[in-house]
Amino acid sequence: MVDADSVLDFVKKSGPVIPRYVVKELGADTFIVGAILSTLVNENKLKLTNTKFGGTPMYYAQSQEEKIQVLYKFLHEKEKKAFDMLKEKKIIRDGGLSPVFRVALRNIKDFARPLEVNIKGEKELFWKWYMLPTNEAGPIIKKLISTTSISTGNKEENKEIPVKPIQEEKIKKEPIEEKKEIPIERKEQIKESVEIEKEEPKEVKEEQKTIKKIETTEDEFLIKIRNEFNNNKIEIIEEEIIKKNSEIDIIISFDSPVGKLKFFCKARKKKKINDKDISSAMITANNKKLPLLFATTGDLAKKTIKMLENEFKGTYVYYFK
Repeated sequence: MVDADSVLDFVKKSGPVIPRYVVKELGADTFIVGAILSTLVNENKLKLTNTKFGGTPMYYAQSQEEKIQVLYKFLHEKEKKAFDMLKEKKIIRDGGLSPVFRVALRNIKDFARPLEVNIKGEKELFWKWYMLPTNEAGPIIKKLISTTSISTGNKEENKEIPVKPIQEEKIKKEPIEEKKEIPIERKEQIKESVEIEKEEPKEVKEEQKTIKKIETTEDEFLIKIRNEFNNNKIEIIEEEIIKKNSEIDIIISFDSPVGKLKFFCKARKKKKINDKDISSAMITANNKKLPLLFATTGDLAKKTIKMLENEFKGTYVYYFK
């Protein structure tokens, strides 16, 4: 009988592959292979492409990242142009792009890695070619910032830009139905962040930024969330109160047809959720290599609802009162 090790070995040897090839090679049941592949992705042993090969995403190992460029032919025309431009320039400043290219870069998540740069307290978005080493992004971004400063007559301090991976990716179209069912499948994305500091460039390990569990019964919002999740058989693994009675970061787990799934949950007590709220939560979720569940007692702004099918694709919203 086929097992996880045999599936993993096959993908490492033949990847990137679509499930049909695995089923054919190993002679296994389609459902079983699909469940095993999903589990391997959740365990970070395999990766799943956002772009689809003839309508099906591909599975691959970390060492096979360069090979996923075979998906280029399945991109739309504007996405191909964005792909070519990013591959050539390595780093692109989002603010200087036309709306068409901004959308295209958000759609090619396999190849465009968003970088959030903190410039004198203001956050700005850049895009990195996915094969560019993280430690090489800082100098290129610094050069782009310096060039802009000169052209506008502003002087930027000569500071090093350390690149801190916030992880594997970020950034949502049509109204979604209000329901409490949590979709199972989620693609891994990579999202990184850059801050301007005087320190030397260095990578920040994911393990350095762990969530602290807060043992408290005083926060009414936390109590409400615990009750809500308990009633829906959602296990809380870790939790951290960001703002008392209004914002909490949680790691959750729940059963699915393919086994236990783990999500990062951003819980917000807010009347109207905007795109900045979702975007910020995505950064945190991507830093933890987990899909995002955004739980809220409020409503999403119309603009944000439309973005859920595009820039924020893959984010799940959980409404409760």
